[in-house]
Amino acid sequence: MGQSGCGKSSVINAILDEEALLPCNCMEACTAVAVEIAWNVSADTSEAYKCVVEFITVEEWKEELESLIADVLSLDLGSRPNPLASDENVAAAKMKTVYPNLDLSSLIPDSAAELLNDDAVSGILGQQKVIKAAAGAGRYFASQIKPYIDSSNSSANSDPRARNLKKVPYWPLIKVVKLYTKSEVLSTGLVLVDLPGSGDSNVARAVVAEQYMQSVAAICIFADIKRALTNSVEYEISAINTQRIRQ
Repeated sequence: MGQSGCGKSSVINAILDEEALLPCNCMEACTAVAVEIAWNVSADTSEAYKCVVEFITVEEWKEELESLIADVLSLDLGSRPNPLASDENVAAAKMKTVYPNLDLSSLIPDSAAELLNDDAVSGILGQQKVIKAAAGAGRYFASQIKPYIDSSNSSANSDPRARNLKKVPYWPLIKVVKLYTKSEVLSTGLVLVDLPGSGDSNVARAVVAEQYMQSVAAICIFADIKRALTNSVEYEISAINTQRIRQ
Protein backbone atom coordinates (compact mmCIF):
# COMPACT_ATOMS: atom_id res chain seq x y z
CA MET A 1 0.00 0.00 0.00
CA GLY A 2 1.01 3.60 -0.44
CA GLN A 3 0.16 6.81 -2.23
CA SER A 4 -0.66 6.75 -5.93
CA GLY A 5 2.49 6.88 -8.03
CA CYS A 6 4.85 5.95 -5.18
CA GLY A 7 6.24 2.93 -7.05
CA LYS A 8 4.26 -0.07 -5.77
CA SER A 9 3.87 -1.62 -9.23
CA SER A 10 7.53 -0.99 -10.03
CA VAL A 11 8.61 -2.83 -6.87
CA ILE A 12 6.36 -5.78 -7.68
CA ASN A 13 7.82 -5.92 -11.19
CA ALA A 14 11.29 -6.07 -9.61
CA ILE A 15 10.25 -8.82 -7.19
CA LEU A 16 8.86 -10.83 -10.10
CA ASP A 17 12.03 -10.15 -12.12
CA GLU A 18 9.88 -8.63 -14.85
CA GLU A 19 10.85 -5.45 -16.64
CA ALA A 20 7.34 -4.03 -17.08
CA LEU A 21 4.64 -6.62 -16.41
CA LEU A 22 2.50 -4.18 -14.43
CA PRO A 23 1.94 -0.72 -15.96
CA CYS A 24 3.97 2.04 -14.29
CA ASN A 25 4.05 5.80 -14.68
CA CYS A 26 6.05 8.03 -12.35
CA MET A 27 3.85 11.02 -13.21
CA GLU A 28 0.38 9.61 -12.45
CA ALA A 29 -1.54 6.70 -10.96
CA CYS A 30 -1.76 3.62 -13.16
CA THR A 31 -3.22 0.77 -11.12
CA ALA A 32 -7.01 1.11 -10.96
CA VAL A 33 -8.11 -2.41 -9.96
CA ALA A 34 -7.02 -5.15 -7.60
CA VAL A 35 -4.40 -7.27 -9.39
CA GLU A 36 -3.51 -10.67 -7.95
CA ILE A 37 -0.27 -12.27 -9.18
CA ALA A 38 0.22 -16.00 -8.56
CA TRP A 39 2.28 -18.95 -9.77
CA ASN A 40 1.36 -20.33 -13.19
CA VAL A 41 0.95 -24.10 -12.80
CA SER A 42 0.66 -24.74 -16.53
CA ALA A 43 3.55 -26.63 -18.16
CA ASP A 44 2.55 -25.33 -21.59
CA THR A 45 5.22 -22.83 -22.72
CA SER A 46 2.67 -21.17 -25.02
CA GLU A 47 0.82 -19.92 -21.93
CA ALA A 48 3.69 -19.09 -19.61
CA TYR A 49 1.82 -15.83 -19.00
CA LYS A 50 -1.89 -15.90 -18.30
CA CYS A 51 -4.38 -13.23 -17.29
CA VAL A 52 -7.99 -13.71 -16.24
CA VAL A 53 -10.11 -10.56 -16.08
CA GLU A 54 -13.36 -11.03 -14.16
CA PHE A 55 -16.11 -8.48 -14.85
CA ILE A 56 -19.03 -7.97 -12.51
CA THR A 57 -22.38 -9.42 -13.61
CA VAL A 58 -25.40 -7.51 -14.91
CA GLU A 59 -27.19 -8.22 -11.63
CA GLU A 60 -24.24 -6.95 -9.59
CA TRP A 61 -23.95 -3.77 -11.64
CA LYS A 62 -27.73 -3.20 -11.45
CA GLU A 63 -27.62 -3.53 -7.66
CA GLU A 64 -24.61 -1.23 -7.44
CA LEU A 65 -26.13 1.29 -9.84
CA GLU A 66 -29.25 1.56 -7.71
CA SER A 67 -27.07 2.19 -4.66
CA LEU A 68 -24.88 4.70 -6.53
CA ILE A 69 -27.92 6.58 -7.81
CA ALA A 70 -29.38 6.76 -4.33
CA ASP A 71 -26.11 8.19 -3.02
CA VAL A 72 -25.81 10.72 -5.86
CA LEU A 73 -29.39 11.88 -5.36
CA SER A 74 -28.50 12.74 -1.77
CA LEU A 75 -25.45 14.74 -2.90
CA ASP A 76 -25.61 18.51 -3.21
CA LEU A 77 -24.19 18.79 -6.75
CA GLY A 78 -23.96 22.56 -6.46
CA SER A 79 -21.64 22.50 -3.48
CA ARG A 80 -17.87 22.24 -3.45
CA PRO A 81 -16.75 18.57 -3.56
CA ASN A 82 -15.88 17.10 -0.19
CA PRO A 83 -12.19 16.11 -0.17
CA LEU A 84 -13.06 13.09 1.95
CA ALA A 85 -14.15 9.86 0.28
CA SER A 86 -17.78 10.07 1.37
CA ASP A 87 -20.24 7.55 -0.06
CA GLU A 88 -21.86 10.30 -2.10
CA ASN A 89 -18.60 11.51 -3.67
CA VAL A 90 -17.46 7.94 -4.38
CA ALA A 91 -20.77 7.29 -6.13
CA ALA A 92 -20.54 10.46 -8.23
CA ALA A 93 -16.93 9.72 -9.25
CA LYS A 94 -17.72 6.15 -10.23
CA MET A 95 -20.80 7.02 -12.28
CA LYS A 96 -18.99 9.81 -14.14
CA THR A 97 -16.17 7.39 -14.93
CA VAL A 98 -18.46 4.77 -16.48
CA TYR A 99 -20.88 7.27 -18.01
CA PRO A 100 -18.75 10.39 -18.74
CA ASN A 101 -21.55 12.17 -20.63
CA LEU A 102 -24.13 11.55 -17.94
CA ASP A 103 -25.73 14.62 -16.37
CA LEU A 104 -25.90 13.64 -12.71
CA SER A 105 -28.56 16.25 -12.07
CA SER A 106 -30.90 14.39 -14.45
CA LEU A 107 -30.81 11.15 -12.44
CA ILE A 108 -34.02 9.74 -10.99
CA PRO A 109 -34.46 6.65 -8.79
CA ASP A 110 -35.38 4.54 -11.85
CA SER A 111 -32.38 5.59 -13.98
CA ALA A 112 -30.61 2.24 -13.48
CA ALA A 113 -32.75 0.45 -16.08
CA GLU A 114 -31.80 2.93 -18.80
CA LEU A 115 -28.11 2.99 -17.88
CA LEU A 116 -27.93 -0.82 -18.00
CA ASN A 117 -28.81 -0.64 -21.71
CA ASP A 118 -25.67 1.36 -22.54
CA ASP A 119 -23.96 -0.77 -25.23
CA ALA A 120 -20.42 -0.01 -24.09
CA VAL A 121 -21.21 -1.27 -20.61
CA SER A 122 -23.67 -4.12 -21.20
CA GLY A 123 -21.27 -5.71 -23.71
CA ILE A 124 -18.72 -6.61 -21.03
CA LEU A 125 -20.82 -7.25 -17.92
CA GLY A 126 -20.68 -10.86 -16.74
CA GLN A 127 -17.82 -11.67 -19.11
CA GLN A 128 -14.44 -13.20 -18.40
CA LYS A 129 -11.49 -12.19 -20.52
CA VAL A 130 -8.54 -14.59 -20.77
CA ILE A 131 -5.21 -13.44 -22.21
CA LYS A 132 -2.22 -15.75 -22.73
CA ALA A 133 1.32 -15.32 -23.99
CA ALA A 134 4.31 -17.57 -24.51
CA ALA A 135 7.51 -17.57 -22.50
CA GLY A 136 9.69 -14.64 -23.57
CA ALA A 137 6.69 -12.55 -24.64
CA GLY A 138 6.40 -10.58 -21.42
CA ARG A 139 6.30 -7.18 -23.10
CA TYR A 140 3.56 -8.26 -25.51
CA PHE A 141 1.59 -9.73 -22.62
CA ALA A 142 1.98 -6.52 -20.62
CA SER A 143 0.60 -4.47 -23.52
CA GLN A 144 -2.43 -6.76 -23.77
CA ILE A 145 -3.35 -6.62 -20.09
CA LYS A 146 -2.67 -2.90 -19.65
CA PRO A 147 -6.18 -1.71 -20.67
CA TYR A 148 -7.69 -3.75 -17.85
CA ILE A 149 -5.32 -2.45 -15.16
CA ASP A 150 -4.34 1.05 -16.21
CA SER A 151 -6.46 3.96 -15.00
CA SER A 152 -5.83 5.86 -18.23
CA ASN A 153 -9.06 6.37 -20.18
CA SER A 154 -7.15 6.24 -23.46
CA SER A 155 -6.44 2.54 -23.05
CA ALA A 156 -10.08 1.49 -22.76
CA ASN A 157 -11.81 -0.78 -25.23
CA SER A 158 -8.73 -1.84 -27.18
CA ASP A 159 -10.53 -5.13 -27.89
CA PRO A 160 -11.30 -5.21 -31.67
CA ARG A 161 -14.78 -6.53 -30.89
CA ALA A 162 -15.52 -3.27 -29.10
CA ARG A 163 -14.11 -0.92 -31.73
CA ASN A 164 -17.55 0.40 -32.65
CA LEU A 165 -18.49 1.13 -29.08
CA LYS A 166 -17.76 4.40 -27.34
CA LYS A 167 -14.77 4.20 -25.04
CA VAL A 168 -15.39 3.49 -21.38
CA PRO A 169 -12.77 2.75 -18.74
CA TYR A 170 -12.90 -0.90 -17.70
CA TRP A 171 -11.85 -0.58 -14.08
CA PRO A 172 -15.18 0.22 -12.34
CA LEU A 173 -16.70 -2.89 -13.93
CA ILE A 174 -13.91 -5.32 -13.01
CA LYS A 175 -14.02 -7.57 -9.96
CA VAL A 176 -10.37 -8.55 -10.12
CA VAL A 177 -7.51 -9.13 -12.55
CA LYS A 178 -5.62 -12.37 -11.91
CA LEU A 179 -2.15 -12.81 -13.38
CA TYR A 180 -0.26 -16.12 -13.50
CA THR A 181 3.45 -16.17 -14.27
CA LYS A 182 6.50 -18.42 -13.88
CA SER A 183 8.27 -16.05 -11.54
CA GLU A 184 10.24 -18.19 -9.08
CA VAL A 185 9.25 -16.08 -6.07
CA LEU A 186 5.65 -17.26 -6.53
CA SER A 187 6.48 -20.97 -6.76
CA THR A 188 5.92 -21.57 -3.02
CA GLY A 189 2.31 -20.35 -3.18
CA LEU A 190 2.88 -16.66 -2.46
CA VAL A 191 0.23 -14.42 -4.03
CA LEU A 192 1.11 -10.75 -4.49
CA VAL A 193 -1.60 -8.10 -4.77
CA ASP A 194 -1.17 -4.72 -6.42
CA LEU A 195 -3.82 -2.18 -5.42
CA PRO A 196 -4.84 1.34 -6.41
CA GLY A 197 -2.95 3.89 -4.35
CA SER A 198 -4.24 5.48 -1.18
CA GLY A 199 -4.94 9.16 -1.64
CA ASP A 200 -5.86 8.53 -5.29
CA SER A 201 -7.41 11.63 -6.85
CA ASN A 202 -10.32 9.42 -7.88
CA VAL A 203 -12.04 8.57 -4.61
CA ALA A 204 -13.73 5.49 -6.06
CA ARG A 205 -10.34 3.94 -6.89
CA ALA A 206 -9.03 4.78 -3.43
CA VAL A 207 -11.96 2.95 -1.85
CA VAL A 208 -11.17 -0.17 -3.91
CA ALA A 209 -7.81 -0.34 -2.16
CA GLU A 210 -9.19 0.34 1.30
CA GLN A 211 -11.80 -2.42 0.99
CA TYR A 212 -9.34 -4.98 -0.37
CA MET A 213 -6.96 -4.38 2.53
CA GLN A 214 -9.36 -6.17 4.85
CA SER A 215 -8.81 -9.55 3.13
CA VAL A 216 -5.03 -9.77 2.71
CA ALA A 217 -2.69 -11.66 5.07
CA ALA A 218 0.01 -8.99 5.19
CA ILE A 219 0.44 -5.40 4.03
CA CYS A 220 3.61 -3.76 2.72
CA ILE A 221 3.59 0.03 2.97
CA PHE A 222 5.52 2.10 0.43
CA ALA A 223 6.48 5.73 0.92
CA ASP A 224 8.89 8.33 -0.39
CA ILE A 225 11.67 8.34 2.23
CA LYS A 226 11.72 12.14 2.22
CA ARG A 227 8.03 12.28 3.14
CA ALA A 228 7.51 9.10 5.15
CA LEU A 229 7.65 10.81 8.54
CA THR A 230 5.18 13.54 7.64
CA ASN A 231 2.88 11.89 5.13
CA SER A 232 -0.56 11.45 6.70
CA VAL A 233 -1.57 8.85 4.12
CA GLU A 234 0.99 6.35 5.37
CA TYR A 235 -0.15 6.99 8.94
CA GLU A 236 -3.72 6.27 7.90
CA ILE A 237 -2.66 2.99 6.29
CA SER A 238 -0.79 2.00 9.43
CA ALA A 239 -3.88 2.76 11.50
CA ILE A 240 -6.02 0.55 9.26
CA ASN A 241 -3.48 -2.26 9.54
CA THR A 242 -3.42 -1.92 13.34
CA GLN A 243 -7.20 -2.13 13.40
CA ARG A 244 -7.09 -5.33 11.29
CA ILE A 245 -4.64 -6.92 13.73
CA ARG A 246 -6.87 -6.09 16.71
CA GLN A 247 -9.85 -7.61 14.95
